[in-house]
Amino acid sequence: MSTYDDLEVFEEYIKTRGANASKHNSAVRDNLIKMVGDVKDKSVLDLGCGIGEFSKYFADNDAKKIVAVDISKRAIDYAEEHNNHESIDYRKMDIDDISTLDEMFDLIFSDMVFNYLKDYNKVLKDAADLLTEDGIVVFSQVHPLSTASFGMESSWQNDEDGNLNFLINHYSDTDVVRKKKYFNGVFNFYHRRFEDIINGAYENGFVVSELLEPYATEKELNRPSFLLVKLEKRRK
Repeated sequence: MSTYDDLEVFEEYIKTRGANASKHNSAVRDNLIKMVGDVKDKSVLDLGCGIGEFSKYFADNDAKKIVAVDISKRAIDYAEEHNNHESIDYRKMDIDDISTLDEMFDLIFSDMVFNYLKDYNKVLKDAADLLTEDGIVVFSQVHPLSTASFGMESSWQNDEDGNLNFLINHYSDTDVVRKKKYFNGVFNFYHRRFEDIINGAYENGFVVSELLEPYATEKELNRPSFLLVKLEKRRK
């Protein structure tokens, strides 16, 4: 069962995602939309669609079809009730199983899900097989500097002069699963270095065409919270 199927976790998630005025939400959302560009008449695969906010955006902006998958039944049920559209096909599906899809897509999209994926390379390999020749992959995730530490508590610390600093440790330890506390629940997180993200993309047939580290608050000037990535198929 997905952690998001826990009612308490899901309700906190809804409250956070529903806060449209959230600086963090807008920092990621606005930049992702710019990265994606025009979706008119495009076919879209939304990986880890959650409650369907981005799927509904794609549909409202004239995407031809959207296949939206998520492992959480509670999230899919909510999406079908609150973010439904005739162009959207919501499916309860593990992202590890997308290789079973028999459709091709112009855009493969994922918002804040890749840190939950144990096998980054498999997902990219499957994405390459499902992508049209001129298609793109756009995804956001928690920034690698934020996922490096093992502890569930905040790594922000004040030094003896009262200056706020961020503690970075265990950056190279990619074989240890992190446990992070979000939305009143504990989630397994998979930490990857920048080289893992970029080289993994190249090894699976992609090039990185755009990389963004948006910040929403002054504190994040010291350490960004998010990483946004746009991939294009590598020309042979």
